[in-house]
Amino acid sequence: MFCLWGPLPKPSAGVLVCVVVRFHLLLWLWRLCETSILQEYGCNFTSIIPTNIYGPHDNFHLEDSHVIPGLIHKAHIAKTTGEDFVVWGSGSPLRQFIYSEDLAKLTVWTMRSYDVRDKN
Repeated sequence: MFCLWGPLPKPSAGVLVCVVVRFHLLLWLWRLCETSILQEYGCNFTSIIPTNIYGPHDNFHLEDSHVIPGLIHKAHIAKTTGEDFVVWGSGSPLRQFIYSEDLAKLTVWTMRSYDVRDKN
């Protein structure tokens, strides 16, 4: 899996490549650990890498919030003041989100039911 499409932005190209390489190296190491620990010790080991999380008690400040709480705050301001609801950006980047309580349920399910041997 390789996630770079098109030209890299010049100021951050080196950092971006390092982040992608580090992510893929860590993913490879995690998979190696999963299978090695299972083979040697019979321990079913796995890792969860959550995406952008949102939910109750999130940070709704406009200056430093994450995407979903920031949009909720902006929508609230637009509704209460009658101003236009403006979202910055082109709309082309794709993002994944997970609700915090869904992540909690998924984590419990993973600990109870997930078997690394079922991956293949």
